[in-house]
Amino acid sequence: MRLTLRTLLAYLDDTLDPAETLEIGRKVAENEPARELVDRIKKSQRKRSLAVPVSQTPGDTADANTVAQYLSDTLAPDQVAHFEKVCLEHDLNLAEVSACHQILTLLQAEQIRIPPATRRRMYDLADEPMALPNRKPGRAVSIASIYDETRTNDRGEDDAYLMGLSAMSRRDSARVRYGRLILAAALVSLFAASVYIVWPAASDAPREPISYASMIPGGKPSEVPASATPTPAVPTSKNEQAPLPRIPTTEPPAAETPKETLPPVEPVLKERPPVPGVRTDRTFLGKIERKDPLAVLLRTGPTDIPAAFTTAEESTIASTDRFAVLPGYKATVKLSTEVQVELWGNLPDMVLLSPAREASFTPTLPHAGVDADLTLHGGRFYISGKKPAGSAVRLRIGDFVWDASLMNDKTEIAVEVFGRVVGLAAGVVGIEWTAGLYVVQGNVELRSASGPTSKLVRGNMIARQGDSDTTKLIADAKELPSGDNYWAKNPALSNEGNRGRQLLSILDAIAKDVVLNGGNLKATLAVAVADGDDPTKPDVPQRTAVGIEMFAALGDLNALSDGLTDNKRRWMREASAQGLQRVFAANPGRMGEFRETLLTKAGLGEDLADEAMLLLRDPTPSERGSPEHLDRLFRDLKSPSVLAVPVRELAFQQLRSYVALSDAKATELFLFDAAGTPGARKASVEAWRRKIEELKLPKAPAVPVVPKP
Repeated sequence: MRLTLRTLLAYLDDTLDPAETLEIGRKVAENEPARELVDRIKKSQRKRSLAVPVSQTPGDTADANTVAQYLSDTLAPDQVAHFEKVCLEHDLNLAEVSACHQILTLLQAEQIRIPPATRRRMYDLADEPMALPNRKPGRAVSIASIYDETRTNDRGEDDAYLMGLSAMSRRDSARVRYGRLILAAALVSLFAASVYIVWPAASDAPREPISYASMIPGGKPSEVPASATPTPAVPTSKNEQAPLPRIPTTEPPAAETPKETLPPVEPVLKERPPVPGVRTDRTFLGKIERKDPLAVLLRTGPTDIPAAFTTAEESTIASTDRFAVLPGYKATVKLSTEVQVELWGNLPDMVLLSPAREASFTPTLPHAGVDADLTLHGGRFYISGKKPAGSAVRLRIGDFVWDASLMNDKTEIAVEVFGRVVGLAAGVVGIEWTAGLYVVQGNVELRSASGPTSKLVRGNMIARQGDSDTTKLIADAKELPSGDNYWAKNPALSNEGNRGRQLLSILDAIAKDVVLNGGNLKATLAVAVADGDDPTKPDVPQRTAVGIEMFAALGDLNALSDGLTDNKRRWMREASAQGLQRVFAANPGRMGEFRETLLTKAGLGEDLADEAMLLLRDPTPSERGSPEHLDRLFRDLKSPSVLAVPVRELAFQQLRSYVALSDAKATELFLFDAAGTPGARKASVEAWRRKIEELKLPKAPAVPVVPKP
């Protein structure tokens, strides 16, 4: 098949056969002018400044009939070359023909229904006597004075919108319209009266707070034994009601014990049997749902080599295989036990405050009484069950386990997990896991390794951090800085400089290139990162950062080393530093491998390589606030060595965590460029020196608020 403008438009709108799509895709990948033309077509369709082509004479390139003949392949061969030449030379004509082709593709693929109001407006635009504005449609007499039975009900397909009701029109009489309004008002009043009658009256009696809403952060809630006798409340004022009398029982009353000799009530915690280990049986568990637009995933099986694939076709899920959806993509896993897991890959221009990137998990064969046993390695997941009686899901995160009981088929939870390497002491590496569970809808019973069962409702969230086995329950997720929007499935993309739309275009292009390259993800990402050297492309920083984020998901230390030592692109160094922390959190043993990469490939000496490895670990709470640690970061920040670019960059990334982005005085601090000349870095280094001296000052104790008498 020849590569022409018409075949290129058909390829972009997915109207070719699979074999033809692969053939055209290969030609586009090998042809630089074709790739530039694809980029021009996409950009011209988004240009709002373009006008509409004006036809000067019938049959010219701007004539609608000429465009239609070209798209339907009925234009004369001698005119095709001239038409395509004009389109290639002028964005106005190129945008017109590509947009028309896209619209026609949508019209052929989807059934179009015209709303009743639009249909009436079209009839009103016609001239008399074809459509009189004040004439009721229906029993009309044709020009030949013959009764036209087809006009008795001219609504046609509009009945689907009206659900059997008659259409309300301005042509109806005032009596008919007002009668309908009065009937609607009467129905609303009747419904309100019914709700008022059946709604339970509010009680003035004091209510006990929900136990999990009053949990102390970091503490363990207590349970009152069922056998304990509650102490009756004594009214303290005339506005409080006395407790209701107890209902007498047939059993003889127990002998009362003097109040002062009653033993204190101790919380009763039911000991939970040990959670069984992960099963290693390898069997079929479910499938990954086919979805459009494409999503790029990784599968790591017994070979320990990640293989990339997309959701163009359904893929089976086997136990003990590790699956990950790359940052920015989404995929749905349906297990055979009717548990559904949505993997959510995140990028900074999606959920801005979330540190999660790729969503990675390993499903294993569940034990008896459990519908799904999932080991979550990091990322965000939306989990739901399709059984009306509920589903039991076991979540393994680091060294702790959550057992979540989804009460019915309408319940859904969101879980976000990420780990970080902590500790600056040489040779000491610790992984600190942070996990949050949010109830999107329905009711959930959650139980950890020890402690009572927490009953959660919609909007509740539980968070766990570090090695402690305690959890912090937030009764309402709106207490978080971002509120419920943080857990929304369709968060608002960044509007800064059209970054949101650029991000979607980048992700779509990478997914299509993975298909064309036969699943060779590294080759696709290498092209995306290499494009970052082209200053003519508006999405250079974003494209490069996305490529580095995906290299981190692959665990490619060579690519991350190149990014961390890059002397031109600061956004590439920043993304590489964050990606390395995720790689080491997933596998701390690779830190030694990366140190060798810095020595052999980047050419760093022993001292600089060791300092870089220490800076890739987050400080412990005691180290974070110490003046010694701040002095060490400042010493690395102002290191004069030409090869110390990664050390200066990593020190800068840690120092940024001490300053709020909203701080108006932080502009000079954030302008630091680790690869800049000593003169260019001087102002920022001096600003950081003043800021560090300020951070060393002891914080003033909080002044207690004395209530007024």
